Parts: sequence; C-alpha cells; structure tokens
Amino acid sequence: MRLSSILSTSALAAPALAIAGVPCAETTVTGDAITGFRFSGYWCTWEWWSRDKFTQVKLQEDCVLRQTWPNVRPLKKVCIRQKFGGGDKCFVAPDLVALGACDIPGGWCTNVENMWGWE
Repeated sequence: MRLSSILSTSALAAPALAIAGVPCAETTVTGDAITGFRFSGYWCTWEWWSRDKFTQVKLQEDCVLRQTWPNVRPLKKVCIRQKFGGGDKCFVAPDLVALGACDIPGGWCTNVENMWGWE
C-alpha cells in the first residue's frame, strides 16, 4: 500500500474516531414529544428511526445516536423506554458540535421498547 493510500484511509477514519466514545448527556423533558420512532430489523442489523416531522435521527446497533445535517426539524432531546426492567431515560440529541453523533449506554441501547423526540 502506498503512503498516499494510507493517508487517505486515515483521513477518512478520523471523523469516526472523533465521535467514538462521546456519551450522550442525560437530560429531562417536559411537554409532548414532536416525533415517535419506528423499528426496522434487517439481516443482522437493526435501527430505530424518526418517523415524523422530517427529522433525521437514528439509533443503530452500534449504540450511536445520529442526527443527520442539514435537518429540517432537528431534535434537541430523545427519550428511550426500556423493554425489560422498565423505566425511561432521556438524552441530549447530538448536534453539529457533537459531529451529529453520540453514544447511548449499552443497557439503554439494546433494550429499547420505544423512543420519542423533543425540539
């Protein structure tokens, strides 16, 4: 492999490294959610994706919450209800400062019954 190829590959990997391990901050919410989420399962992958209001937010099996930009109606907060063990927990949705991604703790990522989003 040539040095230029190695440098190009390293440059492509840099943004992914910058967001890996950045936890989503916990928060609280008031009022009604503006969007719900739907679950999609594929061969060996899954994701929860925002279904309403033209928001572009996903939680995927790698436990990274992603918000794509530009986003017609970005979310500020996302809440997760656990399938087993009960309870709800809310997180600050990633913004451009967070490079559009942050990590949801594993116990909340792999045990999702439902999700909602707030402006």
